Amino acid sequence: MLDNRLPDRMSCYPSSEHWSELSRDNRLTVRLDGVKLYYITEYCVSEGWLIQYRRDENDKFIIEGNKLATDKLCGNVTVTLERS
Repeated sequence: MLDNRLPDRMSCYPSSEHWSELSRDNRLTVRLDGVKLYYITEYCVSEGWLIQYRRDENDKFIIEGNKLATDKLCGNVTVTLERS
Protein backbone atom coordinates (compact mmCIF):
# COMPACT_ATOMS: atom_id res chain seq x y z
CA MET A 1 0.00 0.00 0.00
CA LEU A 2 1.32 3.43 -0.89
CA ASP A 3 0.06 6.89 0.01
CA ASN A 4 -0.87 8.75 -3.21
CA ARG A 5 1.79 11.41 -2.64
CA LEU A 6 4.64 8.96 -2.12
CA PRO A 7 6.79 7.55 -4.93
CA ASP A 8 7.07 3.79 -5.46
CA ARG A 9 10.79 3.97 -4.70
CA MET A 10 12.60 6.46 -2.48
CA SER A 11 16.08 6.95 -1.05
CA CYS A 12 17.30 9.13 1.82
CA TYR A 13 20.51 9.99 -0.06
CA PRO A 14 20.36 13.30 -2.01
CA SER A 15 22.84 11.94 -4.57
CA SER A 16 20.45 9.10 -5.52
CA GLU A 17 18.15 9.39 -8.52
CA HIS A 18 15.36 8.13 -6.20
CA TRP A 19 15.80 10.87 -3.62
CA SER A 20 12.75 13.03 -2.93
CA GLU A 21 12.10 16.17 -0.88
CA LEU A 22 9.51 14.06 0.95
CA SER A 23 12.27 11.99 2.55
CA ARG A 24 13.77 15.13 4.08
CA ASP A 25 10.69 17.11 5.04
CA ASN A 26 8.36 14.38 6.34
CA ARG A 27 8.30 11.45 8.71
CA LEU A 28 7.50 8.28 6.84
CA THR A 29 6.24 5.06 8.38
CA VAL A 30 7.75 2.04 6.62
CA ARG A 31 6.46 -1.44 7.39
CA LEU A 32 7.73 -4.79 6.20
CA ASP A 33 5.12 -7.54 6.46
CA GLY A 34 3.20 -5.35 8.93
CA VAL A 35 6.17 -4.64 11.25
CA LYS A 36 7.23 -1.00 11.60
CA LEU A 37 10.95 -0.59 10.89
CA TYR A 38 13.38 2.22 11.62
CA TYR A 39 16.58 3.57 10.01
CA ILE A 40 15.43 2.81 6.45
CA THR A 41 17.75 4.20 3.77
CA GLU A 42 15.81 3.15 0.66
CA TYR A 43 12.67 1.23 -0.25
CA CYS A 44 10.78 -0.04 -3.30
CA VAL A 45 7.12 -0.96 -2.82
CA SER A 46 6.52 -2.63 -6.21
CA GLU A 47 9.61 -4.85 -5.94
CA GLY A 48 9.01 -5.58 -2.22
CA TRP A 49 12.33 -4.66 -0.62
CA LEU A 50 13.95 -2.12 1.66
CA ILE A 51 17.43 -1.33 2.90
CA GLN A 52 17.99 -0.74 6.60
CA TYR A 53 21.07 0.21 8.63
CA ARG A 54 22.42 -2.81 10.49
CA ARG A 55 22.64 -2.69 14.31
CA ASP A 56 24.17 -5.00 16.90
CA GLU A 57 22.55 -6.55 19.98
CA ASN A 58 23.12 -3.28 21.92
CA ASP A 59 21.24 -1.34 19.21
CA LYS A 60 24.43 0.38 18.03
CA PHE A 61 25.12 0.85 14.34
CA ILE A 62 27.70 -1.44 12.77
CA ILE A 63 30.49 0.12 10.72
CA GLU A 64 32.15 -1.80 7.90
CA GLY A 65 35.22 -0.04 6.59
CA ASN A 66 34.36 3.64 6.62
CA LYS A 67 30.56 3.42 6.20
CA LEU A 68 27.53 2.10 8.04
CA ALA A 69 26.57 -1.50 7.27
CA THR A 70 23.14 -2.17 5.73
CA ASP A 71 20.80 -5.12 5.23
CA LYS A 72 18.40 -5.62 2.32
CA LEU A 73 15.10 -7.11 3.50
CA CYS A 74 12.35 -8.49 1.25
CA GLY A 75 8.60 -8.81 1.81
CA ASN A 76 5.40 -6.79 1.65
CA VAL A 77 6.47 -3.12 1.97
CA THR A 78 3.94 -0.43 2.94
CA VAL A 79 4.74 3.26 3.32
CA THR A 80 2.61 6.06 4.78
CA LEU A 81 3.15 9.64 5.92
CA GLU A 82 2.96 10.10 9.69
CA ARG A 83 0.27 12.52 10.73
CA SER A 84 1.11 15.15 13.34
